[in-house]
Amino acid sequence: MLDILFELLAKRKATAAYFAEKHRISTRTVYRYIDVLSMCVPVYVKQGRDGGICISDSFKLPVG
Repeated sequence: MLDILFELLAKRKATAAYFAEKHRISTRTVYRYIDVLSMCVPVYVKQGRDGGICISDSFKLPVG
């Protein structure tokens, strides 16, 4: 789950299929992880042609 968060912080957007293939998990598991992450991180799923799993542009990890 943390790998997905860190990758979203770097890229700002990726697809569930990309995460599923990279981490060798199902897309359903990816969506479950995103659901858990969205409780404390501004992560959302955008549907459609230009869709994917996105993180708010203004979000940064707290320091300290």
